[in-house]
Amino acid sequence: MLSVEDKRLTVKRQRYAVVPLDAATQNEFYSGDLGTIVFHTDANHHVSAFNLFTQQARGIVFTKVD
Repeated sequence: MLSVEDKRLTVKRQRYAVVPLDAATQNEFYSGDLGTIVFHTDANHHVSAFNLFTQQARGIVFTKVD
């Protein structure tokens, strides 16, 4: 689960501690423990999807479903 804690984007995975993410660009965040997350936005600047890049896998796509 992605959330903001203390003005910082974080990831919470089942059975693991919260992982803080560092901003690389406006839409790209990374953590040495997790990898890189790249957010994709639509014309209204709403997040529509994101890609996850880890040491084990590249380009995993998560698409927002309404």
